Amino acid sequence: MKILVTEKQLKIIVENLSKEEDYFGIPLEKVLWLLDFDRESDFVGQEIYNIGDFGKILLNIEKNNPLSSEDSNNLMKYSEAFNQNKESLQYDIDDINTMKDLYNLLQDVIEEHGLDELDEDEIEYLHNDSDVIVARPKTEKAAAVLASETSWPIAFGKYSDSKSLKRYENEFEELNKMGPIYIIIDKEWKQKDKKYMVHLASNTIVDNQYDKISLRDIMDISYKVKNALKGKFKKK
Repeated sequence: MKILVTEKQLKIIVENLSKEEDYFGIPLEKVLWLLDFDRESDFVGQEIYNIGDFGKILLNIEKNNPLSSEDSNNLMKYSEAFNQNKESLQYDIDDINTMKDLYNLLQDVIEEHGLDELDEDEIEYLHNDSDVIVARPKTEKAAAVLASETSWPIAFGKYSDSKSLKRYENEFEELNKMGPIYIIIDKEWKQKDKKYMVHLASNTIVDNQYDKISLRDIMDISYKVKNALKGKFKKK
């Protein structure tokens, strides 16, 4: 049996959205799932304390065109684009009723950063929410996009976001043949995402600046990272 939003929780939602009648019937688990894509929304367990603009947008879309787990990759992509460019965006929450509306709002940002170029089968997401991403790139393009703004060798080549790095050869294919590459993006690190790359086959565990760190450091980032990578580094 699904738990619906309680009166107390609905009151908080209503205070943010000013539309009490619009959100009766949305299961609490669905509300929390949607808010997990929004950095500004704040909730602990089943207690909701704040809903950010992106969370409000997703609830508005849910009201008009229900979302599903199949939308997760796009929601994460749109969340990143929205949060990084919120101050420059002009929008009315009530006018964003579908995923297409949301894409139209963010299209220029998404295309500029190459976020729209990746197919779902190019990345394996082990964990993906507003706090942290743990992913395994399956193609050179995916590796370069995930490794953007780093000096990692998988950030080089034609897909690099840096003009100075485009002339260097991307080493993804060579490294991937040796063993899987895992990339962790910690979105709660100050004002800029902190990234880590783990490639045990070449004994490479590094941060954004290509400084070496330990596997323990990776696991200590958060319980989400630890759970996502559980069992991935067992000795054969």
